[in-house]
Amino acid sequence: MNHDMTKPTPQPPASVIWSTWNGARILALVIALQSAGFILQGIIFGTGLPMFPAVGLGTVLGILVPIFFLSRQPGMSLARDFGLVAISGKTIALSAAMALASLMPMSLLGSLSLQIQTPDPEWVQYMTDNLPGNGVELVLALLTVCIIAPLAEEIVFRGMLYRLVRRTWG
Repeated sequence: MNHDMTKPTPQPPASVIWSTWNGARILALVIALQSAGFILQGIIFGTGLPMFPAVGLGTVLGILVPIFFLSRQPGMSLARDFGLVAISGKTIALSAAMALASLMPMSLLGSLSLQIQTPDPEWVQYMTDNLPGNGVELVLALLTVCIIAPLAEEIVFRGMLYRLVRRTWG
């Protein structure tokens, strides 16, 4: 008698979005989230809040909060439905090292770009006026650029749009 004594590997529960939602519904969610984030950023910036805090707050309220509440629905999960999983400290350290290593080449490319095409003085003044003016604004800018925006991008584009394209076209 030949009995296989290995236990079957338990399968994780099926993803709600990827097993029950059609492509049009997922795409509509992506468009709605991106639109909500963009509109809220503009509204918040229009109230006089500096650019980086307005972008961060608009992204949190328009994209991350709706995704959080959506993921709390029965059977939904940030990891399964939106591809959001914890990353190791080693991966974070390696990513930070790579980002720092890219600063010099990117600065050189930026300098070359300025020599080829001089930016519009009004745009330069606008950007200068919207740079962080104090420590709090600098922390909010770093939080927006380093955490909030990448998190929203990962959820919307890699977690949803890329998976939709891959599911549709392989």
